[in-house]
Amino acid sequence: MFDTSGSMADLTSSGSSKWSAVRSAFAAFARSTDSSGVGAAVHFFPLAQPGIPAECSTNSQCGAFGPCTIMKACSNARGGLPSCISDADCAGTTGPCAPVGQCAVSPAYCTPIGGVCSEKSGDVCKALAGRCAAREICDAPSYAMGASLVTDLPAGASTLIRLLEAKVPEGMTPTGPALQGAIARAREQAMKSIGRRVAVVLATDGFPTSCETRSIDAIAQTAVGGLMATPSIPTFVVGVFTDSEASLATANLTRIANAGGTPKPFIISTSRNVADDFLAALNDIRATALACEYIIPASKTGEIDYEKVNLRFLTGTSANITIGNVNSAASCHPTKGGWYFDAAPPVGAPTKVLACPATCDRFRGDPRGRVDLVVGCKTMPVE
Repeated sequence: MFDTSGSMADLTSSGSSKWSAVRSAFAAFARSTDSSGVGAAVHFFPLAQPGIPAECSTNSQCGAFGPCTIMKACSNARGGLPSCISDADCAGTTGPCAPVGQCAVSPAYCTPIGGVCSEKSGDVCKALAGRCAAREICDAPSYAMGASLVTDLPAGASTLIRLLEAKVPEGMTPTGPALQGAIARAREQAMKSIGRRVAVVLATDGFPTSCETRSIDAIAQTAVGGLMATPSIPTFVVGVFTDSEASLATANLTRIANAGGTPKPFIISTSRNVADDFLAALNDIRATALACEYIIPASKTGEIDYEKVNLRFLTGTSANITIGNVNSAASCHPTKGGWYFDAAPPVGAPTKVLACPATCDRFRGDPRGRVDLVVGCKTMPVE
């Protein structure tokens, strides 16, 4: 789920826009042979009501989707500009709630209008145009529809890349319904892709600025709902921010990532090479999302002999390693790891093979690796 709000057009230190850098990184990820076996669908937010202008100066321009409003933020908050409607929304900051402008030279939003953003010549805070209050679509099912079907990589990379190339950043940031829609779409995909791991990647450069679900707590609860549902959908989060925004962004996005069952958000600074860092984040997510549990397929030749099941790991350097078996999770070796059945035969009927923590970490540390479940040879124990 890609954030294509207006701020994605802001420039990075390399001179390219954030959106151009993110698009370049995704293209490299999608085309890479390392993504073989991965399927991807792309979704974008915000979605806008048709025929309503991106900017306004009068209520009449907005029609039924007005009024024409000016974006406001808590002007003296540390580490960012949290959105607000009145001074009362700035509790915990020094306020006040004031119109947001954009620095004439620096790639950042600012307050107060007319203030100085930096020591750079002419870098003053200029007023932003108004926006129609209800222009952004806030209906989660609309975001669940997405821009593409799940497409196998790298074969289908060009189809997805063309969709990114056609997007022009504009609009606000309705993170709440966008994440709700993405998780709903992912759950639908998981239900018809039995045995495959499905996850949401939320890529954003801003704080929620439109639609009702703006609080980080509410958005985190959406991520919790995805994780706790059946099938479970984890949420990974990637944020692209200026250094001045990084502190607050990290705190907010950490809450969403943790709620979605992932260890941390990936915070990318616009003062660095955004394309390289965004690609590294996608590669890390691909490795982290590698499933550490595997469904035992139905046998086509009779009952499976559970004393003849092995887990093999083909590393990124083409080394073929047989992972040793242990009796249960409690028997996992702290360094050698191992694997075990979800139900120990002959008492139970296994449906899954699960990797021990040390083995799971090994899988995740090798993004080019591949895991195979092999039936027919005597099960090898951890030695």
